[in-house]
Amino acid sequence: MDEASKKSPFNPYQTNHLMATFRHIDHLLSMIDVAVDGPPSEIFPHYNPDLSEQERKILREAAKMLRTKLAAVLVRNGLGKPEPRTKASHAVTSAFAFISIALDDLRPEEMRGYGAVSPEAVVELNSLILELQSFTTETRQALEAERKERAS
Repeated sequence: MDEASKKSPFNPYQTNHLMATFRHIDHLLSMIDVAVDGPPSEIFPHYNPDLSEQERKILREAAKMLRTKLAAVLVRNGLGKPEPRTKASHAVTSAFAFISIALDDLRPEEMRGYGAVSPEAVVELNSLILELQSFTTETRQALEAERKERAS
């Protein structure tokens, strides 16, 4: 019997805990990836890039090796590589919905909770909300059109 078809020694609850822990470790490794290689967005960088090239190389290799070891544990125990739980299209749709909510929180009437909003700030807030909401709506519509085109 090969390792991939081996029965897991873990009960379902232990398996769930193991998988959740490994998923969390992988998420933490992704945070290390961002610290090492920089974020996909440079608008609000989270980390000051103070790592030497050698440190970055060590960390990249360590993350790769740890992921390899996690995968080996899963295979060795008959758990296999888990399937993705969320469709990318759902994640994107949700992200755009949350962006829309965040932009609504910038409305002048919402900002009054942080102090008086000057007439100039009202104009600026309304303008930026309109611009960014329009852009996100156009992007969502383009994605929906592409999905419909692909489905037909």
